[in-house]
Amino acid sequence: MKHLADISLNAVPSLKPHVRMQPDRITGRRMLLYPEGAIELDDTGIAILELCDGQRSLGAVVSELAEEYEVESSVLTADVMQFLGELKSRGLLNVGTGNQP
Repeated sequence: MKHLADISLNAVPSLKPHVRMQPDRITGRRMLLYPEGAIELDDTGIAILELCDGQRSLGAVVSELAEEYEVESSVLTADVMQFLGELKSRGLLNVGTGNQP
C-alpha cells in the first residue's frame, strides 16, 4: 500500500485529539470514535493503538508487540505500518518525529 512509505520506524504515532477508543454500549467491543464515524477494532487493532501513546516510536510499538505475542518484529512491521497508515490517511493519527516535547 502507498501508506507504508508515509510512516518510518522512528515516527511516534498517537491518535488525533478528536479520536478516541471507547467500548460500544451494546456490544462492549472497543470502537475508534471520531466526528465522522466509528471503526470497530479487533484485538490486534486495540493492541496496536494502546501502545500508540505519543511517547513510543513505531519501532518500539512493533518490538513490544513482538515480545508480547512471541513473534519476530519483521513479521509484524508491515501489518502494523499498514494499519497505522490507513488511520493516518483517514486523518485519525498524528505521526510525530519523536523530538516533540
